[in-house]
Amino acid sequence: MQTQTWQILAALVLMATVCDPATSDAQTIPVKAGDTVEMTDRTNRRLTGVVQGLGPSALTVKVDGRDEQWALADMRELWRRGDSLKNGALIGAAAGGAAGLIGGMGLASLFENEVGAGAGPLAAMTALGALGGLAAGAGIDALITGRTLVYREPGRSVTMLPLVSPGMRGVRLTVRF
Repeated sequence: MQTQTWQILAALVLMATVCDPATSDAQTIPVKAGDTVEMTDRTNRRLTGVVQGLGPSALTVKVDGRDEQWALADMRELWRRGDSLKNGALIGAAAGGAAGLIGGMGLASLFENEVGAGAGPLAAMTALGALGGLAAGAGIDALITGRTLVYREPGRSVTMLPLVSPGMRGVRLTVRF
């Protein structure tokens, strides 16, 4: 039983070590030339500029008419201006679909009493409501100028490593903040 406990502990420690997020490089940051970005560096200085290019470990950004290199190692946060329309479209489709469903239930009840077939109007009203809501949600979201977080420096981390030898068993715990 004791061996099994150590095996489980070792497996958990191995998973925590393997799943620890590694530091990314500039090529994995989802920005492209022409994007307007806002950066906060490690000294809490904020800059806004337009991306000119991406390198393996830095961004070239035009700030106040001059090109600057922003090293990933110096960035605390990087925001891209603009927001995806996806969330607005999904929220609008859900709200419109719910409204269409409620209206469709009333229309389906009427058709069921008069004609004996209410499923078609229910489906049609729900679909029309969802499509209308999708369009309205995307349209409203397009009017809102937002920003999207594209990079945040790795935060605090905790690493556990097993220490196992013939006369010793333990865990090495490292806390970084």
